[in-house]
Amino acid sequence: VAIGIILIGSFLMNSWGNDFPLWLHPDEIKKVIYISGDKKTDFYHPELILKLGRLFADIASASSQQDLVQAGRTSTAFLGSMAVLFTFSLASQFLSAPAALLAASLTAVSPGIVIHSHYLKEDIALTCFTTASLLFVIFAAKESVGDSSTKKIDYKIPVLWGLLTGFAIASKYTAFILFPFYF
Repeated sequence: VAIGIILIGSFLMNSWGNDFPLWLHPDEIKKVIYISGDKKTDFYHPELILKLGRLFADIASASSQQDLVQAGRTSTAFLGSMAVLFTFSLASQFLSAPAALLAASLTAVSPGIVIHSHYLKEDIALTCFTTASLLFVIFAAKESVGDSSTKKIDYKIPVLWGLLTGFAIASKYTAFILFPFYF
């Protein structure tokens, strides 16, 4: 229940007031052009944030540029909340439940998450998927411990780990920093 309240509060904080005009952040204008479909690709912006923006715009039936950017900002707010959930899950691997809840709460209210979640930017997607991939590398490491001759191999965890790593890299090239942490 506590993590649910934290996640709802995080999403509300991340999406509150994200209806400010598109032109206030010039980086968003170009992304909206690609989300709208007026141009097909943009190699200066990672595709993942553009595709997620398009998905949320389709769900919201957004038509104007302002509606498109607000749908994209909502996708970023959602990813910011998911980063809080993955932080809780990651912290609970090493800490007690109250300490993991504290880590999630501090992440939910951190200015880096809340402010960046208000913009159609790559940083929150990077944070979300990087945290998730670090969580799944821990799951994979725990799964590989033990007698492998009697253990049935479950391929879901490594596949999810690879998928989340791919999402992290697709959100921003700096996710390649994950590889040294994996080793």
